Amino acid sequence: MSRSLRRFVQLLLAVVALAPAAGAEPAANIVPPLQGPVPDVAIDKSHSGNLVTFRNKTYRLRVTNTTASPTPAPITVVDTLPAGLRFVSATGSGWTCSATGQVVTCQRSTPLGARASSSISLVVYVDLPAAPAVTNRAHVSMPGDGVPSNDHAVDAGAVEIVADVGITKTANGPFAVGSTASYTLAVQNRTVRTGATVTVRDTLPPGLTYQSATGAGWSCSAAGNIVTCSTTTPIPLGVTSSVILTVNVGPAAVPSVRNRARVSTKRDENPLNDTSSVTVPVSPGPPPGNPDLAIAKVATGSFTVGSNASYTLTVSNPSANPTTGPTTVTDLLPAGLAFVSATGPGWS
Repeated sequence: MSRSLRRFVQLLLAVVALAPAAGAEPAANIVPPLQGPVPDVAIDKSHSGNLVTFRNKTYRLRVTNTTASPTPAPITVVDTLPAGLRFVSATGSGWTCSATGQVVTCQRSTPLGARASSSISLVVYVDLPAAPAVTNRAHVSMPGDGVPSNDHAVDAGAVEIVADVGITKTANGPFAVGSTASYTLAVQNRTVRTGATVTVRDTLPPGLTYQSATGAGWSCSAAGNIVTCSTTTPIPLGVTSSVILTVNVGPAAVPSVRNRARVSTKRDENPLNDTSSVTVPVSPGPPPGNPDLAIAKVATGSFTVGSNASYTLTVSNPSANPTTGPTTVTDLLPAGLAFVSATGPGWS
C-alpha cells in the first residue's frame, strides 16, 4: 500500500472514531456529571468517670468535618438533656449556645475547615432522678449534609448517689411579746443512705429564748441561744422527720424576727437544701385576735367574826380585741369564810 493511501485510511479511521453513535446526541451537547465531595459533619460525645449526684459533670461534644473541603454554614448541635440533668453552661470556640428547658442548642455561623474538628464543653448539674444511670443524646446538622448516619451521638454513664438531707423550717401561729411560739423543723432524707447521725442546729435570734424542742427519735438541748437536735434513727428515703421547737417571745423580737436552721450529716454533698429560714411579724402584745383578761380583787370594809363581809372582783380586758364565749371567774374561799352570795351585771 502506497504511503498516500495509508495516510488516507488513517484519517478515515480517526473520523469514524470521533463520530457519535446512531441516534446519539452530538458531542458538543453532552454535559459530563458533576464531581466532588459530599458535605458531611459527624458528632461524638463523651465524659470521664461516673456522674455523682449533686455535683456538676462536663460532657465534650466534638463536631468533625469528614471531607477535604470546608463545610457550609451554619452548623447546629442540639442536646436534649434527660431527666436528672440540669443545664449549667455550654461553651466552645466559634459556638453560641443557649438552653430552653432541657433543650441545649449550640450554633456555629462560620464553616469548619477541611478535616477539622471543633468541641463544645457542656456542663450539667446531676440530680437524683438521673440515678442509677443516665443516657444523653446529641444531634448535629448543617445545610447539604449528605451522610446522616454519623449525625447522632449517644453517651451513657453510671450515676453515684451520695448522702443528702434537707430541711424546711416553718413558723406555727402568731408571734407576740410575752407569749410562746413554735417552729417546725422538717428534715427529709433524699437519698438511699440511712443510719448516719443527722444534726439540726438552730441559733435563736435576739428576742427569742429556748423553752423546749421535741421530736420522735430526736435528742435536743440548748446552750445559750444555740439549740441542737440529733438523731441516729434511720430516716427512710423520701420520709420527713420533724422537730417542734418552742420559744419564748421577748420585746427584742418586735417588729419581726428571722430565724434560720441548718441540717448536716456525714458526706452530705448537696449544700443547697441544708439551711432554711423564716421571717415572722411580732406584735408587741397578745397575738392578734386574742383578748387579754385581767382581774383585780379588793376587800370591802372590815371583817368581823359572825358578820358578813364582801370582796369586789373586777375583770377587765385591756386589749383591743373583744372576748368571745363565756368568761369564768373562780374564787377558792379559804377556811373560815363561807359563801353567801355573788352578783354582778351580766354575771351568773
